[in-house]
Amino acid sequence: MVHQSTPVLSFGDFQNAGVFTLGINPSNLEFVDKKGELLKNQLRRLQTLSSLKSSDCSSLSKEQSVRVFDGCIDYFNRKPYNWFDKFGPILEAIGYSFYSPPFAAHVDLVQWATKTKWGNISSGEQKMLIQEGRSFLEYQLQSENVHTILLNGRTVINAFHDWSNVKLEYSSLNIPKGGELVTGFYDNRIRIIGWSVNIQSSWGVTSEDISKLALIVKEIIND
Repeated sequence: MVHQSTPVLSFGDFQNAGVFTLGINPSNLEFVDKKGELLKNQLRRLQTLSSLKSSDCSSLSKEQSVRVFDGCIDYFNRKPYNWFDKFGPILEAIGYSFYSPPFAAHVDLVQWATKTKWGNISSGEQKMLIQEGRSFLEYQLQSENVHTILLNGRTVINAFHDWSNVKLEYSSLNIPKGGELVTGFYDNRIRIIGWSVNIQSSWGVTSEDISKLALIVKEIIND
């Protein structure tokens, strides 16, 4: 885990969100800069053990735990990481936002940021971390408000499929970048929409791709 980090329960108000964007785990850059230095004061995005004046997460008081929770719920009102920006056109197309109601929120299979990038972690450790986070994500998905989950990229699609064992329908994704579109339902009530291209990637995903993808997602939801 990232030194001094705390669990990231969500990015935004998952309790009131109608749409979840889903990832695998939080970026280390939520807690440290590119040199590995802890983000502090006005640069800090989430609570850290340093900001809580605590030595470890297992000894947090109720008050400190509430501060961790509130920091996650209030994430987009502080200094959000620009990684989330590219979801904006897609969320806007379906009438949702990370920043204003009706709300969307981002949740992860794993609630901890890791020092090592996910793809470089052993498969055994990946499975352990996902299993440890399972009960909390299942709890989040019980929310009566959430009706749509958006899956961004092949890695997330595959990980969520393995986690949930839901049946996903695959079709060609008609955007300039290409790829596949996946659809399905979780628990027979939450619509799943995913795309194999990673919109945060620097490998040629353009604003045109994202705009076309936003229209596709809107058409599916309005169908």
